[in-house]
Amino acid sequence: MTAPRSSARLLNKAASNLSETGNSKPASSTILNKNSKETLKIKSNKLDKVSKASKIQDVAIIQTEEVLEDGESLAKTKVTRIKRTRSESKAENTNIENEKDSVSTGKFFEVESKETTKIHVESSKKVKKSEMSQKDVENVSIEKTNYPNNKVMPTDYSFIKEKPEGCLKIVSYNVNSLSAAIKKGFKEYVKAENPDILCLQETKLNTPMAFLFPNNEYPHITWNSSTTKKGYSGTAVFSKIKPLKVTKKLGIPEFDNEGRFISLEFETFYLVAAYVPNSGMKLERLDKRREFDAKMNEYLTSLEKEKPVIYTGDLNVSHNEIDLARPDTNHKTAGFTDSERKSFSQILETNNRIDTFRAFYPNERIGGYSFYGYRFNSREKLTGWRLDYFVVSSSLFCRVKDSFIRSECYGASDHVPIVMYLSNE
Repeated sequence: MTAPRSSARLLNKAASNLSETGNSKPASSTILNKNSKETLKIKSNKLDKVSKASKIQDVAIIQTEEVLEDGESLAKTKVTRIKRTRSESKAENTNIENEKDSVSTGKFFEVESKETTKIHVESSKKVKKSEMSQKDVENVSIEKTNYPNNKVMPTDYSFIKEKPEGCLKIVSYNVNSLSAAIKKGFKEYVKAENPDILCLQETKLNTPMAFLFPNNEYPHITWNSSTTKKGYSGTAVFSKIKPLKVTKKLGIPEFDNEGRFISLEFETFYLVAAYVPNSGMKLERLDKRREFDAKMNEYLTSLEKEKPVIYTGDLNVSHNEIDLARPDTNHKTAGFTDSERKSFSQILETNNRIDTFRAFYPNERIGGYSFYGYRFNSREKLTGWRLDYFVVSSSLFCRVKDSFIRSECYGASDHVPIVMYLSNE
């Protein structure tokens, strides 16, 4: 690192004068030879201060430019550079014999150095803050390549293996508009996954979609669409197994009319597939959502008197802090309010029901996120939420062989599918 050009010129000229006179006095002594030695010493010290301040400025600017690679304070860097250019131009016109100009230049450099150092400190804080925001990704146990940021579903599904022998494969998937998902590879995914039971949420269909799958693949289809608002909510269940009974009303007219609920009775269990209502941006629906949870808890309890239950779907809650990327800033956000988490806890605690994914993967963070908002490039940043669940009665858990998030299958929706293997015995 070198001093600014103005300081270098001052030093070079002083050195030249010293060489010509053959003594150790500053160049200014040739003009001020009548002054005392003490005065000359003071002037020499002041000149040294100018050079020292300039060097400090250079160090500060280089450090600032290194820190500002994140681009957050680019404007401040430009301001610093402009100031420095102006200081050089001003210093070039300064007469070395003029004591006042030399001292004022030194003060200018000192002030600018302080400003640049301040920018450096502020920039360092920003870099530290940026590093802190990445802390959530440090605990990921699966390679980042397993989280593609596609706009459509994958074309290669070789990562999907055969289900364990003697098991049912049940899949739940919020498609965020079935019509849109089909254009992005939804049908190809279902063909590759080949679930025995497929539960969909947020189909946004006004009427059932005919010929989605051949009748011999899923002969038993149940649709429940919203009747109060077009292109809104809606659920569906596709099954290779014939249900003994189907119910499409929970008992709350407002939500029943939004098509949020399908219950199917099978030989050894009940399957309840739901799209739990969101509490809203301003939590205006929080009380109604809690009413939905309470009613659902009552309903599940009534079914468990006959046989165990599987409760699945987009349940619109991240139960614990591990279930979302940024818990600290979302305690008043729909899906992570204390009220919603408490009502979901009550569902789990009743009859000791089990959150199957968390039972198998208690420490998984990013590998457990099932929703990535389209805003702010959440998928690219892996700032997701776990909103989709398989909850089972405690007596049924012994039959659950695995329960996981199909993280690789992103692109047709802002959610990814979830999968559960349930043994037949």
